Amino acid sequence: MTAADIDLLLARREAESEMRDKCIIVDPAGSKTWNAATLQYDVTPLTIYTGKCKVRFGKVGVRQGEQAGQIFIDQDATLSLPMTAPGSAGVRKDHVATITESATDDALVGVVLKVGAARRQSNATSRRFPVEETQ
Repeated sequence: MTAADIDLLLARREAESEMRDKCIIVDPAGSKTWNAATLQYDVTPLTIYTGKCKVRFGKVGVRQGEQAGQIFIDQDATLSLPMTAPGSAGVRKDHVATITESATDDALVGVVLKVGAARRQSNATSRRFPVEETQ
């Protein structure tokens, strides 16, 4: 193991130590089963990841909408997962994360976030996904 490998491993451990919340991430498209009684498919969301996470909300922007004078609030948010956690590499665009526990903010529990994209990079200390809060 090289010095660079050791540095990366230590940086990943430090990033993971900051992940004090827990979440579950599902693929809402999941698996489909034919229901003969309803003559439709029943969709069962597929769990992709369960475990540590960190949510970081960035700047908030308010803008006036074009339709009926609506006001929109935009907020940048990032969901971070451990690099080596089982399932974290399988998170994709449109998957849905629900915060199940928070060590620092009770208001985060139950927050539902939609993954906007799967981001990848070399030498990353954590998997970071741009997310959008759903209401």
